[in-house]
Order: sequence, then structure tokens, then C-alpha cells
Amino acid sequence: MNVNEMITELTQRLEDIGGSEFTQVMKIDALNNAQDRLVGLLDNKFLTELETLEQWSSSTNEPKMVRGLFSLSSLSNPVLNGSEGIIAVKIHGQKYMNRINMSDVKQFDSNMVESNISDPYYVVFSDRIELVPTTTILAILLDVYYMKKPSKLIVDGTCDLNAGLHYLLIGFAESYCWSNSEEFNRSKDAENMVVSQLNIMKSKLEGQGV
Repeated sequence: MNVNEMITELTQRLEDIGGSEFTQVMKIDALNNAQDRLVGLLDNKFLTELETLEQWSSSTNEPKMVRGLFSLSSLSNPVLNGSEGIIAVKIHGQKYMNRINMSDVKQFDSNMVESNISDPYYVVFSDRIELVPTTTILAILLDVYYMKKPSKLIVDGTCDLNAGLHYLLIGFAESYCWSNSEEFNRSKDAENMVVSQLNIMKSKLEGQGV
């Protein structure tokens, strides 16, 4: 559903058809807070609509590493959950790079060793990607596959998330609205319904051995 339809559904749940208690601005804020919370709780398997491939472009000359460093802020979209949102990194027109964990950096990193670009390794921090070991190569053109943060919800807009998640999002928004009006029992009931569904989804995923 689009954002206007989400607002209508939320209004009905809040029994506020006239909008006397919850303004449209309040509902939009609640929906955006709910979206942020929902994507933070869901496994990436449920967020495939947010998967983004950003390939190096000659028009922007991005994305690219400069002396072995690439800032995540250089991507066209904010990355969901920082380092966890990076799915894969590839040298443009060549092979995929090998990702390593922070705990393995020491065995690779050395001021005396230059990265082997034919078989490169990298580590991801919350705000950047670093080649390991470092390199003196000025620029390495990249293709970055990552999870983007969903766009903010606005009136007359659409939602980036799968349609199957929209009612869960509205449920969290309902909980926020009831809490703001100090209807704490109703807030908890709305939240519990969403959490219960999320637990079922998680159990099914675990049952598939994912």
C-alpha cells in the first residue's frame, strides 16, 4: 500500500477518523519511527527490496577506493545497519573482493606488504571499507552491493518495503501513537501483535536452516 493508504489504516485503528487527536504529522512521524524499528529487527532475507547494486560510473567517477579507503557516505543511499549492510564488493570489471573479519586483520595487515589487487581482501567498518593490507594505488574502481536504508515515508509517497511487511509497520506506528497519548495498555497490545508475528517469521526462517 502507499503512504496515504497506510495513514488511512492507521487512522482507523486509532479510531480517530476526524483527526482530532492524532494529526497527520504525528501519524507520519509514527510510521517513520515504526519503519526504522522494523528494519532493525528483521533479517535481511525479509528486506530484499532494499538490496542495491551501485556500479562505478564514468559520469560520477564513483564508487571508488582512494589509496585503499572507501567511505560509505560516498554511496548514493545511506547503508542499512552500517557494516552489516555491505553484502559484497567487486573491483569494477574484475573479480569480487574477499571480505575478512576484524579479528583477522592482523594476519593480513603489514606496512611492509602491498595488497594483491588480483586477489584483494577488505574489511568493513561502520563508516568505511578498507583494503587489507593497505595500498599505494591511487584509485580502485568499485561495484558495491549493499542494503540501503528505506526512504522516509511522506504523504503521497510509497514504501520501499515488501507489501507483506506494511501491516507490521502500521502496527508499530499504532503502538507509538497510543503511547504518545498515554494509552499504554493499547500501545502494548499493538506492539505485542507485531512482535508475535515477527517471532513466527523468525522461527520459520530458523526452521529452513537459514
